[in-house]
Amino acid sequence: MQCTQTEQYKSAVANAADADSQPWYTFVCCNTDGKLQKLEQFLLRAKPSQVKRTDGVGWISIHKRTQRRYDPDPEGAIEEWEKYEGSKNLDYINYLAQKYEVLSAKWMPRFSSDRVDHAWQKICHALVLTNLGPNVDSAKVSPIEEDADHLVCIYNNNYTDKEQVLQSERLIRRLGIFCSMSYKPDIFTHLGIYRGNPWGIRPTLYLSQVRLPDRSRKIKNMVTGQVEEYNGLEDDET
Repeated sequence: MQCTQTEQYKSAVANAADADSQPWYTFVCCNTDGKLQKLEQFLLRAKPSQVKRTDGVGWISIHKRTQRRYDPDPEGAIEEWEKYEGSKNLDYINYLAQKYEVLSAKWMPRFSSDRVDHAWQKICHALVLTNLGPNVDSAKVSPIEEDADHLVCIYNNNYTDKEQVLQSERLIRRLGIFCSMSYKPDIFTHLGIYRGNPWGIRPTLYLSQVRLPDRSRKIKNMVTGQVEEYNGLEDDET
């Protein structure tokens, strides 16, 4: 029996909450000697292709210890969202994101189990070495789940800063990651904006695709439908 859109939406919300509530394997990177050696040890202990969700692991993550630029209050945003009786749309979500400083967002590539370890290793090394730029300080990957690819989330600080969004996408592509990637603000996740949500809000803001062999990039704005194209992986014109 096929699930209805409402059932799929409720399942997505429940699955996300369940994963977040379970224990995480986390590597915290400090600017100390031996950080790469410690990272290698972590990567060997917690390979996404070998860790199972059924073992009670929600996510495998890496986080750089940096000075916080914002003081996010997602609980405040959720409370105001639930009490609001007006039209719940993207403009209102952006207002809440600014008011409660919930501005982080993530590019989300997906990998099969035979490819995820190599991709995750490249992402972690790039993050530790600041090769993903100054605005990317964390990432996470899902463990093995039945009939599902591994989801990777690579976070930047401010989804309202288009230059920052494009820079983080381009630097991810420079790692040799050429699969399609969606881009989703964290405020969407906190407010339950998933596919099939009751407000009819698109669950992602951008879709990035790469054409090979020239590595030209196409980034579609999922709200307006506008498509912007970039040649190769050099710095984008602003």
